[in-house]
Amino acid sequence: MKLFLTFFSILFSLFSFSQVVCDSTSLEISICQGDLPYVWNNENYISSGTYIDTLQNENACDSIIVLVLTITPTITEITNVTICESNLPFIWNSESYTISGIYYDSTFTASEGCDSVNILNLFVIPFPNVNLSDTAICPGNYVSLFAGSSSLSCDLADPICVDGLTTYPNQTNTTAPAGNNYGCLTSQPNPSWFYLTIDQAGSLDFTVSQSIVAGSGQDVDFILYGPYSSYNEAQTYCGNLGTETSGSSVNTIVSCSYSGNEVETIAVDTVQAGEVYVLMVTNFANGLGTYTFTPGNGTATIDCSVVTDNSTSYLWSSGDTTSFILAGPFETTTYTVTVSQGSCPGIVDTAIVTVLPLPEVSLTDQTILTGEVAVLNSVVSPEGGTYLWLETGETTSSISVSPTFNTSYTLEYNYNGCTTLAYVNVIVGDASLAEMNAGNVSLYPNPTSDNITIKCSNFIQSSIQIYSIDGRLVATHQMNGTELNIDVQSLIKGMYTVSIGGKTKLFVKE
Repeated sequence: MKLFLTFFSILFSLFSFSQVVCDSTSLEISICQGDLPYVWNNENYISSGTYIDTLQNENACDSIIVLVLTITPTITEITNVTICESNLPFIWNSESYTISGIYYDSTFTASEGCDSVNILNLFVIPFPNVNLSDTAICPGNYVSLFAGSSSLSCDLADPICVDGLTTYPNQTNTTAPAGNNYGCLTSQPNPSWFYLTIDQAGSLDFTVSQSIVAGSGQDVDFILYGPYSSYNEAQTYCGNLGTETSGSSVNTIVSCSYSGNEVETIAVDTVQAGEVYVLMVTNFANGLGTYTFTPGNGTATIDCSVVTDNSTSYLWSSGDTTSFILAGPFETTTYTVTVSQGSCPGIVDTAIVTVLPLPEVSLTDQTILTGEVAVLNSVVSPEGGTYLWLETGETTSSISVSPTFNTSYTLEYNYNGCTTLAYVNVIVGDASLAEMNAGNVSLYPNPTSDNITIKCSNFIQSSIQIYSIDGRLVATHQMNGTELNIDVQSLIKGMYTVSIGGKTKLFVKE
């Protein structure tokens, strides 16, 4: 009775004294959240509460109806799973799953009689993309062995940390997937896909730079999409990035640049903690290299834990731990790399670097008198390569020359990509040469690397001068007998003229 009086005291306070209450009705309804909205007296109700409606009959007598609505919320259970591709398929509620995504199961019924929704948040760590190729080099050359590659598509984007220390391999000889809006990027050569997670809110400001294997900078362009509530949500937009989809406005282009600079600045005025952004970077020049992301003046910070958890690691047989190495072996060598993604099992690949032999070239020095012709014949092994005489531009195995002064000729012989340079000297004689020979002057060894010996019988008290090929006097000695030994180790390699008694003779310093 006390409860009844209390109830009508509430009703009395809700209506003026002029109203006449004939009767009242209390209606208690419990409903599952999945059955909303609840329709009562042509009105929609979507939340729990007490609702009152007044009905008046023709006698001006009011009927009070009270609705006590209780909504039982849908029970939602979220399962977050990160799994290696090698451990697929993943079984959840008797179903098999093989790709990253968000999956729902609403077949479970709770004790209150309402459905429960189970959500699977599945992230698959893919096998690393490793494809080393055998190659061949010439002695003394290097080749880049590239084991790393960034993601080709946004649904498998690599997590990045903006620390200025971590480098990420670029892509070559690839094209961007169709279906997305690429904004200012009218072309998208060699795209690499990344995502970053905001750790601390504020302004986002960082740079991306690209360096090729040779160490120089290279043009880099980018486009930034977001924000997304999670990486899994970002994955659901792949193939439709930058294009509005029904019921959502998060799929937008935040920033874009196609400037042609080697360093680009990526900035967003305000970002929130937990937001995820998808970044595509392009390699316009198609050169092998890496990207580095460096923090700027922004106040926001990037969550690096996802990079640590699922980062790609490399271990070469040479002991290097980078995504690529420069190999320059002296003999044919097999290189092995183990690439691991997070804690997942590694993938092993090998490359054989074959060192090709240099071709052999033989040329013979010649001595001619002024006006005569010298035929320079080359002997090569193996045959079948290409010839180039650097001084004359001729491309045959032998050439005819008639220099007026002592001249050195260079032959460049290329076989199977490897080049050997060979040199030949043409010594132009005159009357003094004959006179020197007639005077019993001899010079040996010729060519030489350390000493020459001069023997003569007619110039035993003569001064000896040594001149470079361009006419400079480089040394002077005195002949005090029939034989003189001269140290020429300090002379640079080349052709020299020895003058004695007004007569000359040539020798070559090796």
